[in-house]
Amino acid sequence: MDAPNPREALEERRAMRRRLYELAETQRWVHHVADLDSGELVTTPLDRPVTPLSRAERLSRLGDRFDPSVFFGPSQRLTPSEAYQPSPEAWLEALNASVYTHSHFPGAIWWDELPQQFSVGAYFGLYFEFAAPPVGPSVASISLYAQPWHGGGGALRLRSYAAPDGPATELVIPVDPFFGEHIVDFKSVIPPAPLYFGISLDLRPGIKFMAFDEISLRAAQPWVEPEPPID
Repeated sequence: MDAPNPREALEERRAMRRRLYELAETQRWVHHVADLDSGELVTTPLDRPVTPLSRAERLSRLGDRFDPSVFFGPSQRLTPSEAYQPSPEAWLEALNASVYTHSHFPGAIWWDELPQQFSVGAYFGLYFEFAAPPVGPSVASISLYAQPWHGGGGALRLRSYAAPDGPATELVIPVDPFFGEHIVDFKSVIPPAPLYFGISLDLRPGIKFMAFDEISLRAAQPWVEPEPPID
């Protein structure tokens, strides 16, 4: 078997990057907020990028109130260029990706020209595992770009697992019929001493293209209004 040609691999990445830039000329933005414990999901299409203030406000509509600073605190973060984090240990796996490069910056994990229909057994997607997740209230955020096939929409399936044999929480995230940047912010309460915290993101039929950008997981105590001073 011939060794991969570095020049050809570089040209392939450049061609895919150019295509992403072309798609970005007409892109829109979508913000999804979800509560993994209740299964509630709210999707908001936008004509401008998502800001920390609006992210916190929409996430707060699902119950507990969050301050925008929640998105700037310490976090466990995984990207195509940093697919493994040694301490605390965390990693990602990409299955059946069209392009997966992490040895060069920027890395890339893309699925392109997927079949319009495929069987449930044909798995396209990502799996993230956090060996030492924050215990208690947490917020995870996923950033990605997606495009469905012309004339229809698509969907992504998000699932989380807090133990090997524990129940999985599942949400279906809609992808409207246009190319867009999707920010998914979802909160959950991680039980004490879990063996791990796993998150999977599956591409469902109808998705033509998806590019993964990053995922972050952080502890997130709800913001509490200070008590007014006593006269």
